Amino acid sequence: MDDLRPRVRELEQLVDHLYATLNVARPAPDTSVSPEVRALVAGGKTLHAIKIYREETGCDLVTAKTVIESLT
Repeated sequence: MDDLRPRVRELEQLVDHLYATLNVARPAPDTSVSPEVRALVAGGKTLHAIKIYREETGCDLVTAKTVIESLT
């Protein structure tokens, strides 16, 4: 996992550059995740967070996993 951090940082810089070059506003952070789910993620309870997020939104497992992993 630690070896991915530099790559993610590099990709984030590239995205920032693209937004700046294209003069497009970067979208606001997703605020659709409830405080309860955020607390579960912060507490390291990823699986439970995914379960609760799916119950709250009705989304599929893959989408919920992607959203929750983006919060870590």
